[in-house]
Formats: sequence, C-alpha cells, structure tokens
Amino acid sequence: MRARPLALFLAFLGIVFAAFVEYGTTRASDVDRSFALFVFEAGPWALLLVLALLTPFTRTLMIMAFILLALDLYAYFTVFVVSNAQSSAVI
Repeated sequence: MRARPLALFLAFLGIVFAAFVEYGTTRASDVDRSFALFVFEAGPWALLLVLALLTPFTRTLMIMAFILLALDLYAYFTVFVVSNAQSSAVI
C-alpha cells in the first residue's frame, strides 16, 4: 500500500516545516528561539509519524497529514508573509 510511505513522508515534512518556522524564520531581536516550542510545534507531526508506523489506518493518517500541512502553511502565510495587522500572530 502506498499510503504508508506518503503518510510517513508528510509527517517528516511537517517536522521539517516546524523546525523551519522555529529556527529558519527571521525574528525580532527580543524573541528567543526555543527548543521546547519546537517540540510543541512538532508534537502532532511526531505523533502522526509514530501512528503511521504502527497502525493500519495509514490512508486516514495521510489525509489528516494533508489537512494539517495545509493549515500549517496557511498559518505561516498569514503570519509571516502577509501580516497586515498586529493581531495576525494570533493564528
């Protein structure tokens, strides 16, 4: 079944994206980068990675990974690319 490798790839991609958001984006000088915040951001992706390895529901996990990645990309785009308002980081 091809759903398992795709679910694993998307989970790994989500962890890489969480690392990019935490460590690769530009920040103000008074904002610290935090490993604990990275673990919090990557937690759902790590859980999805473990579940994709251990459960037979890989097709459902693959669909959920697509949805989660789309929401993460939307949040990143809203906060870092087109941040028009001061409250854009609330997302």
